[in-house]
Amino acid sequence: SAALLANYLNASELQNYTHVDGIFTANPELVPEAKIIRHLSYEEANELANFGASILHAKTIIPLIEKGIPLRIKNTFNSEDAGTLIHQESVQEGIKSISVIKDNYRDGRSRTLGQGGCRCTYL
Repeated sequence: SAALLANYLNASELQNYTHVDGIFTANPELVPEAKIIRHLSYEEANELANFGASILHAKTIIPLIEKGIPLRIKNTFNSEDAGTLIHQESVQEGIKSISVIKDNYRDGRSRTLGQGGCRCTYL
């Protein structure tokens, strides 16, 4: 509902506060060496949400895409950290994160917004 409200109000940015500093390269509970991802495109974030990244629901992004409103994922308990900014453009190429569904490892490199898909599965 926050994304719908941001769309209706033509917000300049939506900030979503949660229990972690942003979206990571892997689940930090499973991979202690995981690094925070500072920038993701809407498409990349959607793929991660569809393939098990529980920090973000895939449908949250849709109202933001319509008006190009960036989404920032921040930590409630560490508000000074910049978090992860999700916006229209990808900043770098390559694999950004690995997510897990039922013991399958999947990367977020598909090109289908709003649907699940991947080019590679790691078992």
